[in-house]
Amino acid sequence: MILVEKTNDTAVGCTLRYVQGIITRVRLMNRPPSESYSMAQWTGQYTGKTHLSKIRDRELLLRQAVEKLRQCQTPSDRDAQASAVVRFADDLLRARVRAKRAQIAALSPRELDQREQWERKLRELIDDGVQSILDEFNADGI
Repeated sequence: MILVEKTNDTAVGCTLRYVQGIITRVRLMNRPPSESYSMAQWTGQYTGKTHLSKIRDRELLLRQAVEKLRQCQTPSDRDAQASAVVRFADDLLRARVRAKRAQIAALSPRELDQREQWERKLRELIDDGVQSILDEFNADGI
């Protein structure tokens, strides 16, 4: 944790607390700590990572894991790789659910028909579960 002190031209100073490059707390100098201001920050802000990019990344990981699973020779290696494939499929399912929920949340109240359709697709996605993703990526025998 690095404390950086910064003052402005009006002689009212403030202390910014940086944690891994993110401002997490601002404390006005010459004021009690109860007058500090917490700032809501998202650690991935402005990184270019979106719900869709996370889905693409997880799909790529799952494809690679399925290919490795097909190349496994021994049963112990196959079991270890199979558990990794299931874990990656679960991660992909969660990413798809988050993306669909974000799409639903971004809809305006006037788009009621679209909202109902996407909520139906979200329920289907959750109901189908990990097995449908494993089937989609041809992960046989898991």
